[in-house]
Amino acid sequence: MSKHILQILATAVTVTLLMICTTVPVLAFDVRSGDDVTVPHGEAVDGPLYVGATDTIIMEGTVNGGVRAAARTINVNGMVNGSVMAVGQTININGHVSGDVTVGCATLNIASTAKIGGILRFAAGIAQIEGSITGSGTAVAVGHQVNGNGALEVMSLTILPAQPPAAGDQAARFNPFSLFSGALGKLTGFLMALIAGLIIILIAPRRLTSVAASIRARPGLSAGWGAIILIVTPIAVIIACLTIIGLSAGLITLAFYGIAIYLAQIPVSLLIGMLIIGRFRAVEGKAIMIGALASGLAIITLLKLIPYFGFFVSLAVIIFGLGALLVTEKQRRAKAVT
Repeated sequence: MSKHILQILATAVTVTLLMICTTVPVLAFDVRSGDDVTVPHGEAVDGPLYVGATDTIIMEGTVNGGVRAAARTINVNGMVNGSVMAVGQTININGHVSGDVTVGCATLNIASTAKIGGILRFAAGIAQIEGSITGSGTAVAVGHQVNGNGALEVMSLTILPAQPPAAGDQAARFNPFSLFSGALGKLTGFLMALIAGLIIILIAPRRLTSVAASIRARPGLSAGWGAIILIVTPIAVIIACLTIIGLSAGLITLAFYGIAIYLAQIPVSLLIGMLIIGRFRAVEGKAIMIGALASGLAIITLLKLIPYFGFFVSLAVIIFGLGALLVTEKQRRAKAVT
């Protein structure tokens, strides 16, 4: 039975990796940040573009490989040969996107000049759709109102009831879809973390087990180093970004810092699952490890849903996970020297 489970999971992970590798070249990406970021008309950006701005992002040129963006206002006026994932207050799509568009915002505007070749997924307070969306097979839920005309080919379309703002407070809008998007976001995060954990278990099970064991054997040391990494790394990145030479290194470090924070939950989840399953049977073999990982991730995900308390759970998971990664690596190098 365990053999069949592993075969099915290995197949699923392989398919997922192929999907990822065909859309995102490994370590081939462009990172940009600032108060305002502009991709001018005539410029062609190769590789996925990761862009963050405190105010406005304007994309007039061509981006090959997709866009991942976060800003107060995001304007996609040019051509994106790939998918768009964006989060902001106002998102305006006036150009062409060959792939999927996944956005979360207060106001979404898809102009009549816009063409989306893939699937449209969005959570928005107000959505105005006038362009064409030719993707299919998605479910769209709309909060508040939709203005203009749109061409949508979907499996499920839900128009949620409008919630007018209180008198004299036009800025405050309650979005009923936000509750669903919160739960949906946690579910999506759980599945993504589970897939990442499956890959690590299949590739390096002993290394992952060692990291989880470090948390249990040296909780104080793991927490101490984790807190240092969590606090010091952003400060070092900011200092590095103040210099022209250190800007690229700082942004790359920030990217890996984000990846490390995301992966920190995997050894912590595995440890929790191992402690639970270990009360009934020995945690041996990849199939049992996968079950332990899924159990731990489910518990952490549920705890994160608790208001206020969930924040401290997330913080503790990050601190212990980051610290254990460093402690395990230091131990491995010490053994290699001796």
